[in-house]
Parts: sequence; structure tokens; C-alpha cells
Amino acid sequence: LVVEVVSKSSVRDDYLHKLAEYEAIGVQEYWLVDYLALGPSRYLGIPKEPTVFVYTLNDVDATATEREYAQPRKFQGGDRIQSPLFPELHVTASAIFEGE
Repeated sequence: LVVEVVSKSSVRDDYLHKLAEYEAIGVQEYWLVDYLALGPSRYLGIPKEPTVFVYTLNDVDATATEREYAQPRKFQGGDRIQSPLFPELHVTASAIFEGE
């Protein structure tokens, strides 16, 4: 599991480059925490809201060139984050944004 927190200086890296890097090296689950809603509207929606995206690999046994993340699951506000790696995890998106 890798968790990245989006900051003003890393928006492009976190949404594009790091996603591709983690996919290529086989990180099974990648969380992108955009607590300031800095990302593009096409990801966050309109109006933009703080969001946690959870990306999971389709096939962890695939070769580096074949690995691909499934469509991310999007969690906002009181949504309970669902993690395939940690199914017993009980945390909401807002709890992460508030540092609880």
C-alpha cells in the first residue's frame, strides 16, 4: 500500500506520473488523498471536493508492461473507504481529511 497526499507542488506528479510508476513496479494498492481538492474537475467533479482515490492492480502477477490499475474507487465526506488489502479497515474519507 502506498498513500500519497496531494500538495500544490505535486498535483501533476501525483495524478499522472506517480500513478504510472506505482503501476509499473506492482504496487497492489495506491491511495491518492486530495484533501485540498487541488486536482482537475474531471477527477474530483464539480464542485471540487476533497477526495480519496483507491487504485488497485487488476493482475498482480502480470509482467511490468501488462500491469494496469482498475478504475479508481472515489471516496468523499462520510464515505467508508474500502481497501482490498485491508478489508477490516474502518475509516471514512472525512476522518482522513481531519487527521482522526
